[in-house]
Amino acid sequence: MPITRRQFELGINEQVEEAMKAISEFLATHRQEAFEKHELASALGVLDAGDEPLERMRKFNSEVGLRFVSAMSRLVELGVVQVRLVEGSEYYATGRHALSDLLVGNSTPENRG
Repeated sequence: MPITRRQFELGINEQVEEAMKAISEFLATHRQEAFEKHELASALGVLDAGDEPLERMRKFNSEVGLRFVSAMSRLVELGVVQVRLVEGSEYYATGRHALSDLLVGNSTPENRG
């Protein structure tokens, strides 16, 4: 299945783009908060809130879970999402760039001077 030139430049497909949009929109509506990965995944329906760590790992290794993890990684790389280690846990919050600018823009943050 073909992908758009923009998706090609960002190294994503349509499914990862949709996951990136969902994550970005959720964090944008919660700008004053930071979340652990499993909290974000629960809020977006990838995990259930009561999942134990072993069940979380199983779900993160499913097709939907891997898409979520891929989207999270790409958002961090692009500066749309920030990650910080706090007392041994990674927390995620909105970053410097808006995803919408990157999806329609002419350059990625790596290419900007």
